[in-house]
Amino acid sequence: MDKRTVINSVINQEPGYAKMPTYIVHILTGTKNMSNESDIQTNVYLQLFCMISNNVYGPILLDKSSNNTQPFRKGQIDEFYINDLSYCGEIKKIRLWHDGGKTTSWHCEW
Repeated sequence: MDKRTVINSVINQEPGYAKMPTYIVHILTGTKNMSNESDIQTNVYLQLFCMISNNVYGPILLDKSSNNTQPFRKGQIDEFYINDLSYCGEIKKIRLWHDGGKTTSWHCEW
């Protein structure tokens, strides 16, 4: 996985489901400037910028990683499922930030 595959979209085709996409976001927490292995004590948010409609979705709180009980640990890849958004088409860009201020040492590798 590299920076080009950080976000994917899947549309649920099962009967009874609206054809709303699920966006799958992968985030690698880097090791740069992180003093220990503990999880960060801050909230991490995401915004999606759509190519087709020029819509902007977010801020979306990333608090429940689907593959790790404690997200955003040093050197760890976390996967997040973003549901209940209209079809966005190709993602033009994403914006990712945390609310911990300058004293929080969290580095997003991709």
